[in-house]
Amino acid sequence: MPILASLADAYQGKFILAKLNTEEQRELAAQYGIRSLPTVKLFRNGQPLDEFMGALPEREIRTFLDRHIARESDLILAQAEQLLQQGDSEGAGELMLKANQMDPDNPRVLLSLGRYLTGQG
Repeated sequence: MPILASLADAYQGKFILAKLNTEEQRELAAQYGIRSLPTVKLFRNGQPLDEFMGALPEREIRTFLDRHIARESDLILAQAEQLLQQGDSEGAGELMLKANQMDPDNPRVLLSLGRYLTGQG
């Protein structure tokens, strides 16, 4: 859990880390199918969305979180895709480049930018 606590700080409020004492909250643990520790469940809007069991290295936990937490570059990419749908190819391209400069490791941005540059976007 120390890795998750440090990631909660690093992600600056993009997710909330809640811990459940399974000895004291047996019914809740059973309701969510928690049988082994550690079990990490990701919820969105009160509903379970994803999970993993067992201790994972920080890199794998970051990958898990990044699948579900929107990055600022994703928000810019969404704006670019709206501009494309409205026929503003130049504006969309500028936003995609901005998103790529901001977050060059975001695979969604790289894929969209590649499609745009090859005329497939």
